[in-house]
Amino acid sequence: MRRLGGVDAAFLGMESTSVFLHVVAVSVYDPSTSPHTFDAEHAQRLLLSKIDQIPVLRQKLATVPGSFARPYWVDDPDFDITRHVFEHEVAAPGGREQLADAISAICETALDRRKPMWEMHVLTGIEGGLVAHALKLHHAAVDGATGVAITRILNSTDPDDVEIGPAVPWHPDPAAPSSLNMLRRGVEDTATTAKTLVGLGGSIVAMVPGVVRWVAGGKRPRLRTVPRVSFSSAITSRRAVAYTELDFATVRSISKATGTTINDVVLTTCAIALREWLARRGELPTKALLAGVPVSTREEGGSDDANQVTAVMTALPVHIADPMEVLRVAAEDMRLQKQTIGLAPGDLTERMTGLLPPVSAGLGSALLEVTRMMDRVPGMFNLSVSNVPGARVAQYCTGARLLRHFGFGFLTHGSGLNITLDSRITTFDVSLMACPDQVDNVWDLADAMPRALDVLAAAAL
Repeated sequence: MRRLGGVDAAFLGMESTSVFLHVVAVSVYDPSTSPHTFDAEHAQRLLLSKIDQIPVLRQKLATVPGSFARPYWVDDPDFDITRHVFEHEVAAPGGREQLADAISAICETALDRRKPMWEMHVLTGIEGGLVAHALKLHHAAVDGATGVAITRILNSTDPDDVEIGPAVPWHPDPAAPSSLNMLRRGVEDTATTAKTLVGLGGSIVAMVPGVVRWVAGGKRPRLRTVPRVSFSSAITSRRAVAYTELDFATVRSISKATGTTINDVVLTTCAIALREWLARRGELPTKALLAGVPVSTREEGGSDDANQVTAVMTALPVHIADPMEVLRVAAEDMRLQKQTIGLAPGDLTERMTGLLPPVSAGLGSALLEVTRMMDRVPGMFNLSVSNVPGARVAQYCTGARLLRHFGFGFLTHGSGLNITLDSRITTFDVSLMACPDQVDNVWDLADAMPRALDVLAAAAL
């Protein structure tokens, strides 16, 4: 048994009939160089041969009665991989819109909490004879770093590594915890949480000298408001996705030429593309959008399977026309936001979320759902932008080359747009998700991304 971390439990509690806290990693392969037929049976054999390296695939939730304490991951004695792996043929002609429609359908249904919270969808019929694996995992089980690790496990850097090993023997813990056992654990965990509260108070007090020095240096926090745009309201359960790619060498060249980070260039590209897109929609705001940007707090070499992530709210200055000024403002704001979170212990978010009983997050999410409060009041940020460092070498699945890898995130009420960038050998694979009941042209934003990078390159190089 493994207790969920505070952030993991929060991801579970945030779910509702419209908000789904799973992520969908889509790997597109060229199977022409593999001796295997890429179908559901192939995917099942592949997963069973490596499942000992991905324990969460065979673990399900065991909740505490009343949800007053965090749940646990436990072995599923009834695990059956055929209940998790599915095969679909993409509608003809199998182009980008048809593939996106198939991915959207996968994204807009919740995972079943009565079994391990994942699915793999094998998508065939893609233009050019390509095939895709869409691995859908609950965010309570993975963060960006563990997601990259799973991709690495399921693929190889050797194009000749085509054999699938035998299914790994597995003997689940037969002692499924009873309700009484989980209640006892919940009481014990609550007592531990009380001790954590005392330690948290000490950590906050220890932050005071650093905050004082930071403010004394003129870095006073600014009160920022979130501009109202169409995707900053309550969402529905529907999803629409699109995708594109950016040239990694161009991003790196701009970074070197301007003395900014690659992440600064990525955020600026998003801002320039959003400016074009919002202007066409007639809703360009007069101030910066605020983007929630995940920041990993995972220590190098750390083995904890729980989510280790916090977030900063950084400015995307879509109201500024000059691309170099956009870069300057975005880079400076991100620098200040990182300084701010640097004042706190790396595990502060985990410890604070761990204090909240899961039932409280569920009640809050239900309140937002029923009242559609985000239709009337602004949220904390307009959209989410994630930059996930991927593999910098070619990868193959039983001989089939991995051509593109997209990570589709999640939406929340008040933040109905998600942009995720996965860096690979020569490209950033860019995934976009929106709610079609808020915006109906997410492909227009996807197509604006490469143009935005060209605009920034022309100004910077």
